[in-house]
Amino acid sequence: MIEWMYEISYKNLKKQRKPMNQIRKIVVGICLLLVSDCLFAQRNVLRYADIEYDLKRFEHAGTQYAEAYGLKQTYYSARRAAESYSYLRSYEKAFDWWEKTVAFEESDREDYLNYARAAVQAGEKLSDSGIVLSEKEREQVYGGVSVSEDETIEFRSLDRINSPGTDYGLSQDVEGRTYFVSDRDLSAQTQKKPIRFDVRKRFSGEDRYRLNDRGFHQIFKEEGDELQEVLTDLEGVYHLSMPSFYQRGENQEVVFTAVLRDDQGRRRRRHEVHAGLYHALVQENGSFGAVRALPFNDLSEYSVMHGFVYNDRLYFSSDMSGGYGGFDLYYADLEGDSYGSAINMGPKVNGPEDEVFPYLHQGELYFSSDRSVGLGGLDIYRIDSKLTGMVENMGKPYNTAQDDFAYFVDEEGVEYLSSDRGMSESRDDIYYLASLLDRYRLRVSAESGERLDGMEDLELKVINADGGEIPLEIKDGRIASLMQGDYTVEIRKAGYFPARVPLSALAPEGKEKVIDYTLVPIPYGKLLAIDSVYYDLDKYNIRPDAAEVLDRVSALLESYPEFNLNITSHTDSRASNAYNEELSEDRSRSAASYLQGSGVSSDRLSTDWKGEKQPANPCVDEVDCPELMHEKNRRSILSLELYPDNGEDYALPGGLENVGSTEELMEVIKKMVGEKESSMRPLVLGQEMLYYDLDSYTIRADASKVLKDAEVLLKKYPFLKLEIISHTDSRQTAQYNERLSKNRSMSVFFHLRNRQISSDRMQIRWYGESNPENDCRAGTPCSQEEHQQNRRSELKLTVAPEDLAKVPAAWKSGKRNFRELLGN
Repeated sequence: MIEWMYEISYKNLKKQRKPMNQIRKIVVGICLLLVSDCLFAQRNVLRYADIEYDLKRFEHAGTQYAEAYGLKQTYYSARRAAESYSYLRSYEKAFDWWEKTVAFEESDREDYLNYARAAVQAGEKLSDSGIVLSEKEREQVYGGVSVSEDETIEFRSLDRINSPGTDYGLSQDVEGRTYFVSDRDLSAQTQKKPIRFDVRKRFSGEDRYRLNDRGFHQIFKEEGDELQEVLTDLEGVYHLSMPSFYQRGENQEVVFTAVLRDDQGRRRRRHEVHAGLYHALVQENGSFGAVRALPFNDLSEYSVMHGFVYNDRLYFSSDMSGGYGGFDLYYADLEGDSYGSAINMGPKVNGPEDEVFPYLHQGELYFSSDRSVGLGGLDIYRIDSKLTGMVENMGKPYNTAQDDFAYFVDEEGVEYLSSDRGMSESRDDIYYLASLLDRYRLRVSAESGERLDGMEDLELKVINADGGEIPLEIKDGRIASLMQGDYTVEIRKAGYFPARVPLSALAPEGKEKVIDYTLVPIPYGKLLAIDSVYYDLDKYNIRPDAAEVLDRVSALLESYPEFNLNITSHTDSRASNAYNEELSEDRSRSAASYLQGSGVSSDRLSTDWKGEKQPANPCVDEVDCPELMHEKNRRSILSLELYPDNGEDYALPGGLENVGSTEELMEVIKKMVGEKESSMRPLVLGQEMLYYDLDSYTIRADASKVLKDAEVLLKKYPFLKLEIISHTDSRQTAQYNERLSKNRSMSVFFHLRNRQISSDRMQIRWYGESNPENDCRAGTPCSQEEHQQNRRSELKLTVAPEDLAKVPAAWKSGKRNFRELLGN
């Protein structure tokens, strides 16, 4: 309005001077009235806020000071709001209001230190807020004492109990039932946040707890999956909290904290109600009966609370006169149904601040205090129960910049505490201790059972996912403390295969876990027979069938460079020992020369020869045997020489890291090599049978049709080969049947060679009567049809693995006879 009036021209202004003067007076009057109303309103709000502040109703006081600050920003309203929220331990709000406070010129250095303390309690970095402190001031803010931090543990929310309200003070009775304190599910709650009533000294006598306008705290217990409120026969109760259970005789008894209604005090305009301790008997339904007040109570003068019974002694917290300041810890001996005198626990424990929530476990006294040497708010401390040592701050993560209190250990050894850590308002939850590490004891043994982990030359490493090495302790094994995650254990010792084994550490349980490893000794020079090649009588030249075997062995040696090959040759018995000795040597040298010609280094080959001394069957001197059995003795045995260099370090082949014994290792290597060799053998695409008349090797008419199909396939697909394997029935001598089966194979061979099928594309074998299709052996009565099944030649159409891609796609559907391969 005033700016608009100044836009009027001077001429018009002169003409309208009188009405303008009147308007100006009106405007000024309105402004004065508004300012007066604002100041009056602020004074009223501040007056009400001061009353609430004096009554320790800090939630209401803080709200009113904030409202007054909104009406007019003053140092007083900002500082009082900051103090109110500091009392409430509403750390984020306190930090915001102290920040406003120090912006005023009236603020002093003490305000600045309060601002720094609030920053620490709210989890803020001082540097981020521009707070600069001297070393002495840092000691004041941080307490001047560094506390320990255990990064191997953390406290996690006890979600099965915690609620949106306040939950704290976990305990158990002598029967193992769980109890805690909460303001959940109480009637007529408002949206205000909760606060612990019994950390404070004064309470309103109103029906509602005016510090935060929430319902009162009650004791709850777990019954199965349900939570039940614990009832008492105590009349006029505002609050119940912190039960401590103990057994005397047949009775389970309990001491608990309560705040009672003071009807006489309510007649006064202003009064205080203090907490007291009460004793009761625990009833079968879990309620507290026969309640009586403890003799230390004086509800009109001071508080007595947080009782805990340990070894016939009651420990508690009180701000009764004669202490060291604030709440102190006291004890009194139980003397039957009465108590001895209350004795202050002295300056080792107590100080000018508050010491509350005493708890004893295994000869240690635990309590909480807001003394200046802590991390902020209430911290948990401990000292031996005889007070011979010094008080120790439990450090992180037991303590935080917020309130941490009500330490407790259950019957299974799980640690609990209550805290408002990480919360923007003053409300509490119950937390339990969870280990972030498990202790793993890694023990290493030889296959014989001998322990190796204590030997100096054993190397054992535990590597994390980032490649970092975990420190180990040597004590009855190698001990590693591991967080949940994936690790690799590496073990080395001379003469043993190194082990590289994954280790998955599951969610830590705080328990020691033992893992045993077995190192497998390296089987230096052990032979593993993989194949044999055969020779003609009195010959040492390499036959075509032997060449195929040696080619596969050459490929195997290329696949397994850590293995060498041993060639040990033999003869049949049909010559002198000296002759056979020399012949077997020639056979070993011949096989070795063939392999060298295919690219195998001579230093990977070793040879031996046995002459006729180690026959594969009973065909020795003067024993009449068929030629086929003699051939079985004319052989070179091809054996892989595993790990040939004695003392050399070798690694297990890929995929074999988990073998646990030499026997298992040999079986696995044998299977692995066998599968590798099989993958190099020709694949059978189609198979047919040719049948013969008795004592005949003449190609029958039905066989001619099959051979015609074989001829067409071999000519059309030049990468295919044919195996011819012939047999007889058992109705002749073994020698006769061996010759007959050979003639049958040769008959097929020449039939196809005469039709321009190259000899090198056909492989022939014969077995006489040794491989019948049925049980029609010599002396066994059989039908003509059964004998006919044994008079046969098996034809197998094959392809080398490297030529498999050339095979028509339709053949891969599983068709087996030649006619189907031709598509007819």
